[in-house]
Amino acid sequence: MPDAGTTLQIILLCGVGTFLIRLFPIWYKFDDTKTETDRLSVSLFSQVIGPTAIASLLIAMSVPLFSNDMLFGHLVVVFVGFAGTFFTQRIFGGVALPSLVGATCYGVVLWVLEGLY
Repeated sequence: MPDAGTTLQIILLCGVGTFLIRLFPIWYKFDDTKTETDRLSVSLFSQVIGPTAIASLLIAMSVPLFSNDMLFGHLVVVFVGFAGTFFTQRIFGGVALPSLVGATCYGVVLWVLEGLY
């Protein structure tokens, strides 16, 4: 497990990266020197980011499954996170809400199970 300083650095880098990914299409849209083809490329890029965000969330949730000391609780946590993401996406669509619900389900179940051990 990384120490608190390393964890904070990782969180800050992820935050900066997320901010830049969201800023890029907005900044690019208002650049008057870009052609319509360039703008369509950025639009396609923006459409791909959403499913990629969900995929990276699902991969991050499944990391405990590959540890040497995997417990049954890890399976439960990962399954609940996957289920929360899947069913929210099926019911409401979109990307942001399923990602938020999946991460919240994962975190809450992990917190509850850690209290039991």
